[in-house]
Amino acid sequence: MAADGDARVLLGVRELVGMYDAALIDLWGVLHDGVRPYPGVLEALERLGAAGVQRILLSNSPRRLDRVKVQLETIGIPEHRYDHVVTSGEATYRALAERSRAAGRRRYYYVGPPRDLVLLDGLPYERCDNVTTADFVLVTGPFDDERETADDYAALLGAMKTQSLPLVCANPDLTVMRGGRIVTCAGALAQAYEEIGGVAEYFGKPHAAAYQACFALLPGVDHQRIVGIGDSPRTDLAGAAAAGINGVLVLGGLHADELRGVSSANDPRLTRALGDTPVSALLPQFVW
Repeated sequence: MAADGDARVLLGVRELVGMYDAALIDLWGVLHDGVRPYPGVLEALERLGAAGVQRILLSNSPRRLDRVKVQLETIGIPEHRYDHVVTSGEATYRALAERSRAAGRRRYYYVGPPRDLVLLDGLPYERCDNVTTADFVLVTGPFDDERETADDYAALLGAMKTQSLPLVCANPDLTVMRGGRIVTCAGALAQAYEEIGGVAEYFGKPHAAAYQACFALLPGVDHQRIVGIGDSPRTDLAGAAAAGINGVLVLGGLHADELRGVSSANDPRLTRALGDTPVSALLPQFVW
């Protein structure tokens, strides 16, 4: 946590104007709950843009950019409310596209909901129906992310470990908010695989490539003038710190119940949630 508990509690994102030229903003749990935008989000995004702050939506969604933009439009966040989108799904696609140019692993077993089956469309990879014939396993989440958890995948992960199959994780989040419920993400399966000795490769926050993709969209902007905003200490804040930028924790979203009513950086509940992860400021909700 910030030294001596000196993280400020902000009234709204307006207090960031003048301090930063760009904001890397998480989606799920910060701007929306998977169903609709949180109250005040649209105004906050619009006013940040009007104030000259570039708004990059940095998401661990296991989907490509075009699909995420359509999803945002559908739930009520139009494209003119932000400047760019960077997703772990797009990073996964691009990395595997690059690898496909060389000889190597081309058969994969897919784990995830049917809606994300299209992630590798257009690439010369063959999806197989049996993990025993795969060269790697692509995970975008549980097959049924409304009901299943990583515990339901013990047998599959064990079979993968027996074959020494690498797991490609297209969403490092462990859980995410959807319509007020917490659902399991691909990161939970990847973590469980590593716990039994398997090898997992991650795309997205908190890993460096996600932030390098954002910085590439901000040529000439000093990193000290870029802030990361999110609701997850494990991904949003840890990733920002590793990338050398300040982080703002949104107290709603993923940790809403745990951090409800926190009004001071010295609150022991915040200390437990953050551990050693640094934070520059606290934001109850993403509002202006």
